[in-house]
Amino acid sequence: MRWEIGVFFGGIGIFLYLTILAGIELTEYLLAMLGTMI
Repeated sequence: MRWEIGVFFGGIGIFLYLTILAGIELTEYLLAMLGTMI
């Protein structure tokens, strides 16, 4: 396996991980906003 491939897939993995984390944070924030409005 060439190191470029490892770096490429590693970058995708980190990006997906951060995207999922941000999605969870955003969902919790939106639910809190809805909770205060209701």
